[in-house]
Amino acid sequence: MRSRCATSFAALAAVAALSACGPKNFTNDNDRLRQENLQLTRQIEKLDQQLTQRLGQIATLESQLGNPDTPGGAERPVASGLSIDNYSGPVDVDRDGDDDVVRLYLLPTDQQGRMIPVAGTLTAALVHLPDAGEPKVLSTMTLESATLDRAYRDGFTGP
Repeated sequence: MRSRCATSFAALAAVAALSACGPKNFTNDNDRLRQENLQLTRQIEKLDQQLTQRLGQIATLESQLGNPDTPGGAERPVASGLSIDNYSGPVDVDRDGDDDVVRLYLLPTDQQGRMIPVAGTLTAALVHLPDAGEPKVLSTMTLESATLDRAYRDGFTGP
C-alpha cells in the first residue's frame, strides 16, 4: 500500500512540476482594464484638442458674422454683378478654320464695380441670335461650385 501511495504521490508531484514549466500569462482583468483606460484617456485628449480647434473656428466665424462693420467705416464688398469679360468667344482649337470651342471669361463685381471672388453654381447657355427669326439655344452647360472654383484663372490681363 505504501508503494502505491508513494507512486501516486510521485506521479502527482511530477504532474505539478510539469505544469509549472512553460510560459505563464500573468495578465489579469486589472491589467486589461488599465490598458483600456489608457487608450480611452488618449482618445479623450485627442477629441478635446479637436474640440478646442473647432470652437476657435466657430468663434472666428461668429465674430465675422457678428461684426458687419469693417475697419475705417469702409463698406463691406457684396457681389452685385457678373459680366462677360475680354477674350470670351469662339476659338478654333485645331486650326482647321472652324470654331470648335466657346471660351467664357466672367468678371464678378461688387457694388463698386471691382472684381470680387465668388462661389456658386453657374449655368451658361450658348444661344444663336439670327438677324431674322427666333433665337436658338445651341448648348447649355452647368458648372458646380467645385468645378467653377478649379476653372478660375487670373493673370496680367485680368481674371
